[in-house]
Order: sequence, then C-alpha cells, then structure tokens
Amino acid sequence: MIIFSTGLRNKMLGVDSLASIMADGVIKIYTGSAPASSDDAVTGQELVTITKGSATVKVAKKVTITATISNSADYAVTLNGVTLTYTSSASATGDEISAGLKALIDDAQGNGISGVINYDKLYGRFIVTDVGSSSGQITIEAATAGVDFDVSVGSNLALVTNTESAYGLHFDADSIASGVMTKKANEVWSGVCGASGTAGYFRFVLDDDDGLSSTTEPRIQGTVGTANTDMVVTSTNFAAGATQTVDVGTATMPASRS
Repeated sequence: MIIFSTGLRNKMLGVDSLASIMADGVIKIYTGSAPASSDDAVTGQELVTITKGSATVKVAKKVTITATISNSADYAVTLNGVTLTYTSSASATGDEISAGLKALIDDAQGNGISGVINYDKLYGRFIVTDVGSSSGQITIEAATAGVDFDVSVGSNLALVTNTESAYGLHFDADSIASGVMTKKANEVWSGVCGASGTAGYFRFVLDDDDGLSSTTEPRIQGTVGTANTDMVVTSTNFAAGATQTVDVGTATMPASRS
C-alpha cells in the first residue's frame, strides 16, 4: 500500500502539486518490511538509490539567454511556470536589457515583486549573472547542484542550455490524464546497487532526507516485490554492482475514496 507522509500531505493541501513537491527526488530501496508510517525512520539496509540515469554526481543546470536589442520591446522569461517580463526603454542597449532581466529575476526570487504570484517557485533557486559587454546576455544557473528548473523565453530572446541537471527524478505534469501522472518519458530512472540483499520496500524522497522520523519531510513509501506490490520487479534479489531500472512510474489520484 502506498503511504504518503504527513509532510507530503500537508504540502499538497497548500499551494504545491505532487509533481513540484517531489521534483528532483530520488527513490531509495531497502531490505525488510516497510515501517508502519512513512513518517517513521527507515529500517533495513539501503540497497540502491534510483536517480536520473544512475547519476552519482550532481550537476548544476545552466542556461544562457541572449537578447535581440529593440526599443520599447518586451523580454519575457518563464521560470518554473512564472513569467517575468522586462520592457526596454525607447533607446535600448544590451547592457540595459541584461541588467533589467537580472534585476527582475533577482527581485522575484528574493522578496517577490508586485504582480508576480507563486514566487515560492523561484525563491532562492537561481544564480543570475549579467554577462555584460553590451551583449544583452545573462546566464541563469541552479543555486543547488542537481536541482532542475524549467525555463523558456519569449520573442526577442534566444535560449541556449549549457548544462543539464542530471540527478533527480521528475514526474511529467503535462502528461496528466484522468487523474494519472507518469514519469518524464525522457528520463531513465536507474541506480547501481551499493549492497546485496532482498528488496522489501521503497521510499521516494528528496535527496537531503536523512531517513529519520519526521512529520515535515515529503515522502512516498511502498512495497517492493515480484507481484501484487507497489513496485514490481523481476527479482527482489539485488546484487551489489548491478543496475536496477524503474521503467514505469505513475502517480494516480482517485476520484473518490471510502
């Protein structure tokens, strides 16, 4: 039976979705029987941590945005679903546009700015650099290595991705249909076993979860087995050095529950 932690349920009752709360999370698989509650400390031995493509090193995502200089033009950058727009002056320069975009994003991820909602999706998440040299160019980098972010730009701007985050896992919020959400299709969820043993249960957690008893950590816990379990595997006998892959990952919200 899938068990949501108190921390996850509380966050979902607030302003966040399951996809955003668990973004950049990992799946840890343990031996033995699952604790009665996902709020409880983990038991058993950790066999493997499932990440994006078996990654063990966290990489900070970084993008470069370059402006085409136009007078009195709008320059829109959308970060994690929040659109921020800078309007250039009647005598625009590259330095003005890059400085304006940097200030706008820095303000939005700091104390918030008038008219911007959900800035919690931006708060403290980015390092923005004004490249300067009249280029109208900025770089945006994840403040925390391994934490991904969504970014797109409007007209008058060009986007280049320098490095991709290659660690945490993501559900595809755009794939939701009939109350079912799937893992991102372009992500390989896998990990190399650090120990041998018989898999008994898993936890989908954020990477910095220490596994101790907590009513604030968002967690999803379920059983592991070869049939009639929350995670179905070919064999529960995991061997050190072997790669385990999660081919299918779905989250379902039932229409009703008795």
